[in-house]
Amino acid sequence: MPKITLFDSYSVDIVTAAEFDAFYAAHSAEVYPDVVQIDTDTFLSDQEKAMRSTLAKSIQSRITLYFLIYHHEEPIGWHCAYQVDGETMCMYESGIVAAHRGRGIYTATLPWLLERYKALGFQKVTSQHHASNNAVILTKLKAGFMITGFTVDESVGLMVCLTYIFNQQRRNVYSFRTGYTKPDAGIKRFL
Repeated sequence: MPKITLFDSYSVDIVTAAEFDAFYAAHSAEVYPDVVQIDTDTFLSDQEKAMRSTLAKSIQSRITLYFLIYHHEEPIGWHCAYQVDGETMCMYESGIVAAHRGRGIYTATLPWLLERYKALGFQKVTSQHHASNNAVILTKLKAGFMITGFTVDESVGLMVCLTYIFNQQRRNVYSFRTGYTKPDAGIKRFL
């Protein structure tokens, strides 16, 4: 698959896990300089780690996608996502190096990613973000994501859960369930 141009000299391309991991390892500290993440693996026994590894093998057939974002030919950002279940893709990690932030790169990448996940047949796309990460949360809300919950993770803290629902009728049900709209005719038949 050739690189997809986002705008100007920015593009995105699907890459291997190894290519993604190498770039991520080299740049994640720059992108997340102030994030305090506790390595909870240090609390696990060797037996617990082995059991987790065995469980991970049982889900290896799920779809996992890795992308790098480029300026000309230089990688300047990343995104990865994995299949949660039969209808949900989780946008797990995204980042843009500091020198290229604030240029609308993530905003331009987001619709392309959503279209890709929709074309694969997913009904929903989820993501979680630190509750204070307003820039990304607002970008996703503007793109049509909805707040669907909060979690507290012992590793990263308070997270806002966002979901993008492709099917308009399901989006309407979400709006009704959150108390924002009255039920339409399609919803009333279930009440």
